[in-house]
Amino acid sequence: MSAALIEAVGLCKRFPVAAAGRRQALLHAVDRVDLAISRGESVGLVGESGCGKSTLVRLIARLIDPSEGALVYAEHDIGAVPAREFALRPERARIQMVFQDPTDSLNPRYTAADTIGESFERLARGGRGPGDTARAVAELADAVGLAPELLARFPHQLSGGQKARVGIARALAADPELLILDEPTSALDVSVQAVILKLLDRLRRERGLAYLFVSHDLNVVRLLCDRVVVMYLGRVIESGPAEEVFNAPRHPYTRALVSAIPRGPGRGAAERIRLSGEVASPIDPSPTVCRFASRCAQAFARCTSELPELRDVGVGRRVACHLE
Repeated sequence: MSAALIEAVGLCKRFPVAAAGRRQALLHAVDRVDLAISRGESVGLVGESGCGKSTLVRLIARLIDPSEGALVYAEHDIGAVPAREFALRPERARIQMVFQDPTDSLNPRYTAADTIGESFERLARGGRGPGDTARAVAELADAVGLAPELLARFPHQLSGGQKARVGIARALAADPELLILDEPTSALDVSVQAVILKLLDRLRRERGLAYLFVSHDLNVVRLLCDRVVVMYLGRVIESGPAEEVFNAPRHPYTRALVSAIPRGPGRGAAERIRLSGEVASPIDPSPTVCRFASRCAQAFARCTSELPELRDVGVGRRVACHLE
């Protein structure tokens, strides 16, 4: 694996919230996250709703500013650049995002060609003539499998899969090195999902792109990602090569996630691990208690007196658990 393309170091995001009896309560959405993505690598980010995945990808995409920590790209801490200023920096083009809902993320007044062409002119190759833009749009449409006759259509005239292709082409127009894919197929029919996922896999291999792939579908993550990062209540609790994490999860929470993956015919039945107990609050969490302790059947005294740190447990494997 090559050197890191982008690296988060101690990345935090805290949101002020109103809480009874507290003058300044903070919701710890992302809490001291370390994450590195190498060139050409596909990293899956998983965890249940509310674990901080979406906030983390918004930080890495530089759509919001971190409360603390560094985000290093090309040897520069781009996390120190306010999000509004970063929009005007050349690095903006290198980090692009494909959003969850292809309908909501497209301008209803723009044709498919307008959407792709705007990204090309503003972020990638501004100053070129209209003929250059038209040619680039046609090439990108062909790369994502969007028929030429669809370029003149508005979003309401396109199917879900076609809108997804427009969103992908728009992101590629900036010639990025990192694509952040936030549940890119969750709003699509199952049959269309498979086609778009194959497209994304092909584009990554052909263009040498790095992906940060956020998904609730662990089977998809297993198929498309080289490495998996598991989050729980704002913290990374396990990471490692995808096959190793899925075949031999080390953290109790990861084991519960993996046990819930539907198994196909002939793969045998897996015992489902059902979590009990209350989910700990992300508002001003204790710095000395494991976030998962309230739901962990294996918790012991140390879990409520010392927060486990993420540490190496093998080649490429990291786990935040006192049992490891």
